[in-house]
Amino acid sequence: MTERDEDYYGDQCARCGSSADAVWCDNCDRDGMSHHDCGEDVCCCLYPEDNVPCDWCDGRGWFGVCLSTPEFCEANPLPGRENVKRGTTEPVYVKRGVG
Repeated sequence: MTERDEDYYGDQCARCGSSADAVWCDNCDRDGMSHHDCGEDVCCCLYPEDNVPCDWCDGRGWFGVCLSTPEFCEANPLPGRENVKRGTTEPVYVKRGVG
């Protein structure tokens, strides 16, 4: 394993580049799974565990949130990011020793 020469700084909106945050998903209780489906019409599992990815958060357990207004984000995409959906986030790294 090689060590990165960058440090994780935080997340940004992948559409407009503004700061971003995460909000926990209320549908799946933060684990990314919404319910149990064993494929049977009548479940006879002794200890059914949730095994279906949440369709609200796509199985992540959280939503990405752009901290800019919706109007700013939609009107000011980064070059080449016009088709990126608002709320899509990406990590930001900074070089070590800078500053």
